[in-house]
Amino acid sequence: MCITSNLILSIIVFLNTPFKYNSKDSIAIDSNNFRGSQTDPIHKLKSDNVGNSTDITIRLKDITASGKVNIIGFYLDQNFLADTLNSTDGVIHYKKDKAMDQGLYYFSIPGRKDEYVQVFIGEDQEFEMTALASDLFNSMEIKGSEENSLFYENIKFESPIQASIGKINNELKNLKEDSPEYRQLKSDLIKYDNQRMSKIKELYNKYPKSLFVNFKNGGQNPKLDETLSKEAQLVKFRNEFWDNVNFSDERLLHTVIIGNKLKRFFKDLTPQNQDSIIQSAHMLMQKVIHNKEYFKAIANWITLTYEPGKCPLMDAEAVFVFMVQNYFTKEKAFWQDSLSTSVIQKRAFEMSHCLLGQQGPNVISVDPLGNSQELYTMKADYLIVYMYNPECEHCQEETPKLHKYYLEHKDSVDVFAIAIQTNDEKWKNYINKN
Repeated sequence: MCITSNLILSIIVFLNTPFKYNSKDSIAIDSNNFRGSQTDPIHKLKSDNVGNSTDITIRLKDITASGKVNIIGFYLDQNFLADTLNSTDGVIHYKKDKAMDQGLYYFSIPGRKDEYVQVFIGEDQEFEMTALASDLFNSMEIKGSEENSLFYENIKFESPIQASIGKINNELKNLKEDSPEYRQLKSDLIKYDNQRMSKIKELYNKYPKSLFVNFKNGGQNPKLDETLSKEAQLVKFRNEFWDNVNFSDERLLHTVIIGNKLKRFFKDLTPQNQDSIIQSAHMLMQKVIHNKEYFKAIANWITLTYEPGKCPLMDAEAVFVFMVQNYFTKEKAFWQDSLSTSVIQKRAFEMSHCLLGQQGPNVISVDPLGNSQELYTMKADYLIVYMYNPECEHCQEETPKLHKYYLEHKDSVDVFAIAIQTNDEKWKNYINKN
């Protein structure tokens, strides 16, 4: 049986419409359009510039070269060129009348390929940094920036601890888990890790509003409970993975931490099937439902990551439909206009009828004799829906093969062929020839 169907044609064309992500710079936020719960304004930390200007000097004492300096910014798992300037004799002087968005930035070192000075930009945006490029972390001196003082002091504190932890982990690889040497090294490992975590807790208690401290604390992983089975450990680890992230600090969106955690959470910690990914997505979205910036950023990230046709997941459509139907509504998708929301909702609605395990939509059209035919009136054990175009070279090659297969298996197989992007004369002639 061969029919032509405008219904199927319209669905195919619509599903190929690209989903466009509006960058944060192009979004006009209207808080009156958001009906979620509100974040406590006392503890909310925004990335918006709060000062009047930026005046940063970075002196690299062992660099004599002058040249172009790139300033790299971050948003979720993306990096971008925030600005450029020219350095003079190893001195990078960045001065702007407008303050920068708060977050983590990398300043490229002139004359050094892929080498950068990491800089936390908080409320204090007038400061000086002096160091040797050859020994950046150990030689760094900071004036006027509490954020960067905390950052570089913490690196100095952790360096010997991390070296000891690395050495122990290498030794553990060659030991049996039930040996006394293994148990002793594990005890030493816990001791070093406790030192590191104690320092982070001390910093968090003393500087709860610090960007670096929230960055550092948020990056810590849950502790493994080795009394549990491996599977139970993974479930517990995944459930606690976001517990240390302060979702009231929007500045973290402008660092690498949120993007890195998103990728690990969905790619490494969540089984790669649609049901598990939907469960993880729902859990995370509930954690950010009260913060508009996190809600917008993470909803877009998940939806784009699992956009059908652009990821290897077998039923990415299920994730896409779940995200759109639950979070891209007129009430919640405050960053989109009503037309954009209607378009993506329509796309998800039509896609929802074609999900894995779901019964697809019925198709009603006419056959070559003008008789009305329905897809679901066909009662064969196996039904092949074949969409083709009479002028398509691949279709011309595959149609005879399909016809031969049908003749060999017609006791249990039937074919419902749909001609697309054509007219009555062309598809009827095609049938007569094939």
